[in-house]
Amino acid sequence: MPSYVSALHDPGLFSVDDWEEMLQPGTPLHSKLIALRMMQDNYGWGIDEFQALDKLWERESNWDYRARNPLPNSTAWGIPQMLGRYHSGNPERAWREDDLYATSPDEQIRRGLEYIATGNFGVSGYNFSTPIEALQHHMGEGTY
Repeated sequence: MPSYVSALHDPGLFSVDDWEEMLQPGTPLHSKLIALRMMQDNYGWGIDEFQALDKLWERESNWDYRARNPLPNSTAWGIPQMLGRYHSGNPERAWREDDLYATSPDEQIRRGLEYIATGNFGVSGYNFSTPIEALQHHMGEGTY
Protein backbone atom coordinates (compact mmCIF):
# COMPACT_ATOMS: atom_id res chain seq x y z
CA MET A 1 0.00 0.00 0.00
CA PRO A 2 1.48 3.39 -0.92
CA SER A 3 2.11 5.80 1.93
CA TYR A 4 0.32 9.11 2.22
CA VAL A 5 3.61 10.80 1.33
CA SER A 6 3.86 8.95 -1.99
CA ALA A 7 0.18 9.75 -2.60
CA LEU A 8 1.07 13.44 -2.57
CA HIS A 9 3.07 12.83 -5.74
CA ASP A 10 0.23 10.96 -7.47
CA PRO A 11 -1.02 13.33 -10.21
CA GLY A 12 -4.41 11.63 -10.01
CA LEU A 13 -4.83 12.85 -6.43
CA PHE A 14 -2.87 16.08 -6.10
CA SER A 15 -1.00 18.43 -8.41
CA VAL A 16 2.06 20.60 -7.82
CA ASP A 17 -0.26 23.62 -7.90
CA ASP A 18 -2.04 22.26 -4.80
CA TRP A 19 0.92 22.46 -2.43
CA GLU A 20 0.33 26.02 -1.20
CA GLU A 21 -3.32 25.31 -0.33
CA MET A 22 -2.39 22.02 1.33
CA LEU A 23 -0.29 23.89 3.85
CA GLN A 24 -3.12 26.22 4.92
CA PRO A 25 -5.28 24.75 7.72
CA GLY A 26 -9.00 24.85 7.07
CA THR A 27 -8.72 24.59 3.29
CA PRO A 28 -10.27 21.60 1.52
CA LEU A 29 -6.88 20.34 0.31
CA HIS A 30 -5.37 20.56 3.79
CA SER A 31 -8.35 18.58 5.09
CA LYS A 32 -7.82 15.96 2.40
CA LEU A 33 -4.19 15.63 3.43
CA ILE A 34 -5.21 15.19 7.07
CA ALA A 35 -7.80 12.58 6.10
CA LEU A 36 -5.33 10.67 3.96
CA ARG A 37 -2.86 10.47 6.81
CA MET A 38 -5.50 9.54 9.42
CA MET A 39 -6.92 6.87 7.14
CA GLN A 40 -3.57 5.19 6.72
CA ASP A 41 -2.29 5.66 10.26
CA ASN A 42 -5.49 4.75 12.12
CA TYR A 43 -7.20 2.24 9.83
CA GLY A 44 -4.60 1.00 7.34
CA TRP A 45 -6.76 2.14 4.44
CA GLY A 46 -5.04 2.81 1.14
CA ILE A 47 -5.44 5.13 -1.80
CA ASP A 48 -8.54 3.33 -3.13
CA GLU A 49 -10.33 4.03 0.15
CA PHE A 50 -9.17 7.65 0.09
CA GLN A 51 -10.53 8.09 -3.43
CA ALA A 52 -13.91 6.78 -2.26
CA LEU A 53 -13.87 9.07 0.78
CA ASP A 54 -12.92 12.01 -1.43
CA LYS A 55 -15.94 11.39 -3.67
CA LEU A 56 -18.23 10.89 -0.68
CA TRP A 57 -17.23 14.03 1.20
CA GLU A 58 -16.97 16.08 -1.99
CA ARG A 59 -20.64 15.26 -2.56
CA GLU A 60 -21.55 15.94 1.05
CA SER A 61 -19.70 19.19 1.74
CA ASN A 62 -17.01 19.94 -0.84
CA TRP A 63 -14.67 19.34 2.13
CA ASP A 64 -15.87 22.58 3.76
CA TYR A 65 -15.69 22.28 7.54
CA ARG A 66 -18.33 25.03 7.86
CA ALA A 67 -20.82 23.34 5.50
CA ARG A 68 -24.39 23.11 6.73
CA ASN A 69 -26.94 20.76 5.25
CA PRO A 70 -29.44 22.77 3.19
CA LEU A 71 -32.37 20.53 4.11
CA PRO A 72 -34.82 22.08 6.57
CA ASN A 73 -34.43 20.85 10.16
CA SER A 74 -31.24 18.90 9.39
CA THR A 75 -28.54 18.86 12.05
CA ALA A 76 -25.94 17.61 9.56
CA TRP A 77 -22.81 19.70 9.70
CA GLY A 78 -19.23 19.91 8.52
CA ILE A 79 -17.05 17.86 6.20
CA PRO A 80 -18.70 14.48 6.81
CA GLN A 81 -22.19 16.00 7.25
CA MET A 82 -22.78 13.92 10.35
CA LEU A 83 -25.98 14.39 12.26
CA GLY A 84 -25.49 15.90 15.69
CA ARG A 85 -26.60 12.79 17.53
CA TYR A 86 -23.85 10.76 15.88
CA HIS A 87 -20.85 13.07 15.99
CA SER A 88 -21.39 14.02 19.61
CA GLY A 89 -21.29 10.35 20.63
CA ASN A 90 -24.51 10.95 22.54
CA PRO A 91 -27.82 10.17 20.79
CA GLU A 92 -29.62 12.74 22.95
CA ARG A 93 -27.27 15.61 22.18
CA ALA A 94 -27.05 17.63 18.98
CA TRP A 95 -24.00 19.69 18.02
CA ARG A 96 -23.47 23.22 19.24
CA GLU A 97 -21.47 25.83 17.38
CA ASP A 98 -18.94 26.07 20.22
CA ASP A 99 -18.16 22.35 20.10
CA LEU A 100 -14.72 21.30 18.95
CA TYR A 101 -16.49 19.42 16.15
CA ALA A 102 -17.96 22.66 14.80
CA THR A 103 -14.64 24.50 14.65
CA SER A 104 -12.02 21.86 13.86
CA PRO A 105 -11.68 20.23 10.43
CA ASP A 106 -9.29 17.69 11.98
CA GLU A 107 -11.86 16.69 14.60
CA GLN A 108 -14.61 16.42 11.98
CA ILE A 109 -12.40 14.14 9.89
CA ARG A 110 -11.44 12.02 12.91
CA ARG A 111 -15.07 11.55 13.95
CA GLY A 112 -16.23 11.03 10.37
CA LEU A 113 -13.67 8.27 9.80
CA GLU A 114 -14.59 6.68 13.12
CA TYR A 115 -18.26 6.87 12.12
CA ILE A 116 -17.50 4.96 8.92
CA ALA A 117 -15.06 2.47 10.47
CA THR A 118 -17.33 1.49 13.34
CA GLY A 119 -20.47 1.01 11.27
CA ASN A 120 -21.94 4.37 12.27
CA PHE A 121 -21.42 3.85 15.99
CA GLY A 122 -23.90 0.98 15.73
CA VAL A 123 -26.92 3.27 15.91
CA SER A 124 -27.96 3.96 12.34
CA GLY A 125 -28.62 0.43 11.18
CA TYR A 126 -26.30 0.81 8.19
CA ASN A 127 -23.82 -1.95 7.58
CA PHE A 128 -20.54 -0.66 6.20
CA SER A 129 -17.09 -0.19 7.65
CA THR A 130 -14.94 1.34 4.89
CA PRO A 131 -15.19 4.48 2.75
CA ILE A 132 -15.79 2.34 -0.36
CA GLU A 133 -18.78 0.69 1.30
CA ALA A 134 -20.03 4.04 2.64
CA LEU A 135 -19.81 5.58 -0.85
CA GLN A 136 -21.66 2.63 -2.39
CA HIS A 137 -24.40 3.01 0.21
CA HIS A 138 -24.57 6.76 -0.38
CA MET A 139 -24.88 6.30 -4.13
CA GLY A 140 -27.77 3.88 -3.64
CA GLU A 141 -29.57 5.52 -0.73
CA GLY A 142 -28.48 9.17 -0.85
CA THR A 143 -27.17 8.98 2.70
CA TYR A 144 -24.57 7.14 4.73
